[in-house]
Amino acid sequence: MDKISLLVLLAVIALGFWKKKNVGLLAMAFAFVLGRFGGIADKTIIAGFSSSTFVSLLGITFWFAVINQTGVVDLLAKKGVAIAGKQQWAIPFLMMFLGFLVSFMGPGAVPACVVCILSIPLAFEMGVSPMLYCLPAFAGLCAGRVSPFTTEGAWLAGEEVAVAQGYTPALTTYVTVSGIVAALACTLVVYIFYKGWKKAPNEYKASELPAFDAKQKYCLTSIVVMAVLVVGFSLTTALVCLLLGEILLLLGVGTEKETLRTMPWGTMVLVCGVGLLMTVINALGGIELLSNILSSVMSGRTAAGIMGIVSGMMSWFSSSFGVVWPALIPTVPDLVQTLGSGANGAAIISAIAFGASIAGISPFSSGGSMCISAMSVDSRFDESQTNKCFIQFFAWAVAFLGIAAILCFLGVFDLLAGMML
Repeated sequence: MDKISLLVLLAVIALGFWKKKNVGLLAMAFAFVLGRFGGIADKTIIAGFSSSTFVSLLGITFWFAVINQTGVVDLLAKKGVAIAGKQQWAIPFLMMFLGFLVSFMGPGAVPACVVCILSIPLAFEMGVSPMLYCLPAFAGLCAGRVSPFTTEGAWLAGEEVAVAQGYTPALTTYVTVSGIVAALACTLVVYIFYKGWKKAPNEYKASELPAFDAKQKYCLTSIVVMAVLVVGFSLTTALVCLLLGEILLLLGVGTEKETLRTMPWGTMVLVCGVGLLMTVINALGGIELLSNILSSVMSGRTAAGIMGIVSGMMSWFSSSFGVVWPALIPTVPDLVQTLGSGANGAAIISAIAFGASIAGISPFSSGGSMCISAMSVDSRFDESQTNKCFIQFFAWAVAFLGIAAILCFLGVFDLLAGMML
């Protein structure tokens, strides 16, 4: 059933595009059929519908749907365009830096996705692809998550990893630096693909833009409060957004009817529906089949790159820090001993850490699903392109894993390990 499950995934995506149907609904229908043939109980299939992902999407899109009624996001983005002026070419790199900085300071990767979310209306207003700004921001936050101020950094530098495998706490610095190199490579590819150097079609002068009105100021205050609570106090983004959105409605900023009407329910069904199908595919061994194929061609020279890809694939269905890192990183010493010369333990650890993180831009994961939701709720987003947007995020998740693997194959991670450890 492992091979059949992967074929079903491809068939569902192809059918959705061909018939122009919501791939999420198709995925849930086929998940039932596939699960039945695979001997998976209905209860188990239903459990594959991620309630946490749905709540995350609900909270963020609800808040955005409220504040979008005031036009504050558009006006804020226009002011941002006016401030950028002739330096628009540098915005993708600025977004990468901001993503890195927010993540590095300690809130964690998921709260730092706020930078990705806020970059999307700016891109729409400037007339460029939102991918040009949100993808570099996500790459940056992945590089910054292993710092002395984060839980991930403390775990990596502690007795379970660094001490147990014979490294000093400097291992976290190495993983961060190698992550920055990989994130910069990912950003450059995105920059070239979307022609980030080209002058944005939309320009504004600050003197010609109106001031924020009272309702818009309420919304701006909510943005600041959200950032403080999420980044400063590590509260759950979705729940904070739900609370702030409801407060704004009580203040008369928008109407509940219009909020619910403009929320991207189709996108939420798409993300959660495909996630349910992927859970069934994972249970039937489809992902394990892909991992085994990759592992069978592993050598000392290719170990870091392949382990980075495997960790990324695993993180599509589980928490990178909660599951993937603890599952794979402790196995590195045995893997190095088995492969012998050419295998660099530190490089493998870094590849696992970055691979599992950068794969989070996939629509199956928190990062990608939140970005898709933020795009979908924008009035300038074409809902007919939802399926295409879903595929684009998945394609970039795969591409980023490939970029990181190429850096490993070229010996970049090995070189940095030799210089720093």
